[in-house]
Amino acid sequence: MANRELTAEQAKRLTLEEYEQLKITYTSLIKSVSLTDNSHIALESLEGGNYILHVTADGWKVIEGGAQSDRQRTWEMVEDLLRNVSAVFKQGWDEMLLAKLNTLADRQGDEDTQEGNS
Repeated sequence: MANRELTAEQAKRLTLEEYEQLKITYTSLIKSVSLTDNSHIALESLEGGNYILHVTADGWKVIEGGAQSDRQRTWEMVEDLLRNVSAVFKQGWDEMLLAKLNTLADRQGDEDTQEGNS
């Protein structure tokens, strides 16, 4: 299989989208997030770990910071990386997921109740 590559424009768009999502969704779970001059994401975990991330066709790569093993992997989602390197992020992410699942379960219960009353 041929090695896929992103165009500079695709990489820039994906990086900007991920940056915006991190700012909107996870402000309480990361210390800081910013865009670098060359369209990478710089972030700091609440534990003080610093990372520079670069998007590829295969996922997100840590190009600076973290452990050697973090830089050798490709992460499908930035959240996967953060859940691996930050216990605080993992706990908060798990809690957010549980709250969303509970909301869905509550909605389903409400719909079932309404159907039963019809």
